[in-house]
Order: sequence, then C-alpha cells, then structure tokens
Amino acid sequence: ALMCAALQCGTPPATPLTRKRLNVAAIVGRWTPKLDNNEAIQAGICPLEDSAAGVRICRDVNTYLDDDNPVLSQVSSVESLNTSVKRLRAQLDSSIGRSNVEITANALRGVVEKHLDQQVKDSVIRSWADVEITDNGSEYVIDYQAASVEPVLWFRIRLHASRVGG
Repeated sequence: ALMCAALQCGTPPATPLTRKRLNVAAIVGRWTPKLDNNEAIQAGICPLEDSAAGVRICRDVNTYLDDDNPVLSQVSSVESLNTSVKRLRAQLDSSIGRSNVEITANALRGVVEKHLDQQVKDSVIRSWADVEITDNGSEYVIDYQAASVEPVLWFRIRLHASRVGG
C-alpha cells in the first residue's frame, strides 16, 4: 500500500496506476492473481500481478463500493476531480476578504470558466459544463459538472470476417 501511495504522490494528478510496475521481487499470498483479481477489484482491493516486465498494479481501485460508478472507484479518477476543486479553490482564494460589490456572480463565472478551461488543457479534468453561481451575500456557491480523467482499462476489438473477393 505504501508503494502505491508513493507512486501516486510521485506522478502528475490523475495519472492512472493501472499496469504501473513496482520494484517488488515477488507476490506472496493465498490467492491466484489470474483467477482472483476480478473478485479483489470488486471488493475494492488494489491487487498486484506478475507480468513479463515484473510485478505491476492490476487496477488502481479504491474502497468506494456504494454503487457501480467507475469514476468514484478509480483512484486516478477521484484524484482528477479532487485536484479540480483544489485548484479552483486556490485560484479564488485571493478574492476572500474583498467586497461583494467588487466581485459579481457574472464576473466570477468568467474567472471559473477560464480556470476550468485551463484544467482541461493541463489534463486535470477531461471536460466541464454547467457552471452555476449563486450569490448568498457573503458567500458564493459555485456548482459545476466535470468529467474526470479516467484510465483506459481495455479495448473491445471486433473482427468481422468475410471473404475477400477478387
């Protein structure tokens, strides 16, 4: 767990750990990774597996099991969304203490949208939509939707066989 946490801390935000290699000599346990990894993933366990290149992380899942929302059960996807909120809050922090006459909801919307555009360019989030700003006097409530950066987990390949005419 410590090695996975260190790897997550040492990579840019929203970097998937799925299939990343660890400097581990061997995996020891009472399960068969090839047979039991899917069960471990469904239980919120981040299993390791042997590969030709060495020991690697099978899937970077977390313990979120409340529903089948893959965004909330993937470590890197949750990090994408948390980083989005953290960076937006940091960008707006310098406005704390200013008069609400100086900062209007419309002006604030422009600032938020500009920073969300930058987050897309920086690959923090994949996209955003529906920024809503509510003026409550001494507080602005900022709501937005964001699509997290998600890991590619598999490819579905379909072959359609036919005879080549000639």
